[in-house]
Amino acid sequence: MSLIDDIIKISITIGEVSVTREGFGTILIIGHAVPNLDLKVKSYTTLEGVLADFADNTPEHIIASKIFGQDLKPSRVLIGQKTEDESYLEAYSAIKQIDNNFYGVITEPLLQVDVLALSQAIEADRKIYGLSSDQAAILTNADNDNILKTIKALNRRRTFVFYSGHANEDRPDAAIMGKMFARDPGSETWAYQNLSGVRADNLTDTARGNIILSNGNYYQPFGGSDRTHNGKMTSGHYIDTIHGVDWLHQYMQDNFAKLLNGVGKIPANQSGSDLVENSLRASLQEAVNRNIIDSTYKVTVGIPNKTTRTLALAFEATTTGAIHNLTIKGTITE
Repeated sequence: MSLIDDIIKISITIGEVSVTREGFGTILIIGHAVPNLDLKVKSYTTLEGVLADFADNTPEHIIASKIFGQDLKPSRVLIGQKTEDESYLEAYSAIKQIDNNFYGVITEPLLQVDVLALSQAIEADRKIYGLSSDQAAILTNADNDNILKTIKALNRRRTFVFYSGHANEDRPDAAIMGKMFARDPGSETWAYQNLSGVRADNLTDTARGNIILSNGNYYQPFGGSDRTHNGKMTSGHYIDTIHGVDWLHQYMQDNFAKLLNGVGKIPANQSGSDLVENSLRASLQEAVNRNIIDSTYKVTVGIPNKTTRTLALAFEATTTGAIHNLTIKGTITE
C-alpha cells in the first residue's frame, strides 16, 4: 500500500484503483523480448516510434497500430518485454516494478493458462485487461475451449473479451481501449463505438445471444455503420462504469492530498470539517459533470477525532449508466 493510501483511505464499493490520474490514458502491451532493446518496458507516443523497435508483422506492432489508429488515441503506450525464461505473469510483475503508471493491459495471443493468471493479477491490481478471441466455442456457448465462458465463471469484473473472426489481426480489444482511454473516463459507453482497422462480423442471432449470455462483446454492422456491442466486463459490469468509478477514486484522493498539502493545517473543528466536505463535494460534482454519477448524491460528515486526528466522511451516489436498448410501442389509427 502506498503512503497516500495510508493517509487518505477511500473505499468505493464498486472498485478501487492504484494509478495516477494521468495513468488512466496509458495502455501496457506485453510482448516478447526483441534484440537490441535493453529496456524491460519502454514508452511510445507514436506508431512510428513502435515501428523502430518492432516490425510491422509482429503482435506488438499490430496491437499498437490499433491503439494509435483510432480517431481519438491515447498520448502514451507502454510496451513491456517478456523473456524466454519468464512466464507472462512474471513479466507483468517485473514491468510493474519499473513503471506501474498504466491502467489498461493488452497482450499478444496467449494460452488460456497465461490469460487466467494475468486476469487474476490485473483484477487484484485494479486495472483493466482486454482480450480478443476467435474461438468458435464462444459462438455456440460450448464449455471447452471457451475463454469467454471460463473467465465469466470466475466473475472477473476487470477483464473484457471481444469475439472477432479476425481476432489476432484486427484486435478490437486494443482498438476500443485506445479510443476510449483518449476520452474522459466514464463519460461514454463502450458500446456503439466505431473502430478503425477492425472488420465487422455478421453473426447469427444465436451467436450474438451466446456472446451476450457470457457478457462478451462483438463488432457488427448496426444502423448503417460498424459498431461495438454490449460494452461489458465478463462479470456483467459495464466497462464505462468501472472506468469512471476508478477515475473518481483517484481524482478524489488527489484532491484530498492537495488539500492536506496546501492549507498548512486542517483544524479539528467545524471549519476543518467544512474544508474537507467541500473537497469531497467538488470531486463528486466533477463526476456528475462527466456523467459518471447522478446529481442526487448524499454526503455525511462525522465529528473530528482530536485524539487520532481523523475525520470520517461517507457518500452515497448512483452511477449515471447509459441507454443501450430501446422499447417503443405505438398505435396508429385512421
